[in-house]
Amino acid sequence: MTINHVFMWASAARSESLQAFYRAVLRPIGYTEMIRANDGNLVGYGSDYPYFWLQTLSADKNPLPTHIAFDAPSEYSSIQMWWRTKL
Repeated sequence: MTINHVFMWASAARSESLQAFYRAVLRPIGYTEMIRANDGNLVGYGSDYPYFWLQTLSADKNPLPTHIAFDAPSEYSSIQMWWRTKL
């Protein structure tokens, strides 16, 4: 069995910049912003389903450290494009 989706929390101060970051770095591996809810405070990214969610926390809360790894297509060019985008 695999994990169907993951939520990651973002501080209110960094939410917009993290949304832009994930929109850019996930594009080369086929993910796009698929859904936006709660006045833009919840964003789902994916290829055919929103597998990765970014949730904005209230201003008085801080996110927990999180590690998430994404599978990429085996095509060398998509992986190279991902590295260029994220750097």
